[in-house]
Amino acid sequence: MADQSISVLIVGATGRLGEQITRQCLKRPNLRVNILVRDPSKNKELCQEVEKAGGKCIQGDITKPETITDCTKGIHTVISTVIGSNEVVLDGQKNLLDDALKNGVKRFVPSDFSFDIFNMNLGEHYFTDQRLKFRILLDNSGILPLHVSNGFFMEAYFYLNPDKFSYWENIDQKIDLTMQEDVGKYVAAAVSNPNRWGDLKIVGDEKSTREIVEIFNKITGKNFKAVNQGTIEDLINFSKEMKKQGKLYESIQSGYAIPVYSGKGKILKKDNNEFPDIKPITVEEFVKKYYGKIEYDFPIPHIVDKARDEILAS
Repeated sequence: MADQSISVLIVGATGRLGEQITRQCLKRPNLRVNILVRDPSKNKELCQEVEKAGGKCIQGDITKPETITDCTKGIHTVISTVIGSNEVVLDGQKNLLDDALKNGVKRFVPSDFSFDIFNMNLGEHYFTDQRLKFRILLDNSGILPLHVSNGFFMEAYFYLNPDKFSYWENIDQKIDLTMQEDVGKYVAAAVSNPNRWGDLKIVGDEKSTREIVEIFNKITGKNFKAVNQGTIEDLINFSKEMKKQGKLYESIQSGYAIPVYSGKGKILKKDNNEFPDIKPITVEEFVKKYYGKIEYDFPIPHIVDKARDEILAS
């Protein structure tokens, strides 16, 4: 009988999301998992697990195309989890796409993994611009795209609210929240089907700031407050003013909050029911099990440091 396995290449596998996707793909018997990483020593254990399962741990840097030549040879699906400057997310993913086109890759999962950015327009935010521009390239490439929207990572949400829960304008605006492990489960399930492509919109839980505060305080015994930071218009103006002053971390972070708290980035039609065996963790379960126990390396400050000129010009 012909080999029915699907060979996948996960790029950025030593990052937190990349590792979660890799580990969930390794649990799928019909997936043959390979990973592309800049530094295999960053997570030797993961490389060993991949190789033990019959896959390859390939060292390469997508911003240096000569280091990734034929990395996609024999690959059915590329899954990219990279983040960073335009050099990485636009130029680097294009280098990866070029190699995939040369080697006959059938499907490409770009590094979207956010709220529903496809409701946004170019010019609204540096990070969403990256994804929107690459979507145009990918969707016109001939390779089947699989675009994943998952809302706010739960880990990031609680990292950004260490002593209170900020919101803008409407305390009852629902927020899409998904734990990274669950994103990994949904991605692995989706790519296990060689014919699944298009948009994949999944949400672990959706709660308003009012509901999150009530749940959090009840479970932890703390007394965190919901703090109204102003209107959406205030948030937009603050983001613009921070950029004007050169305070780019504050501008990027507040700008990213606009579609979350305005509802513009809300996932309206979820695909969760397509995967009935996956039971994503709720906010309540996350607070009970993981609050204060998960370290989260928030990447925006590092990206801003490297992409300051790009962000100012955007």
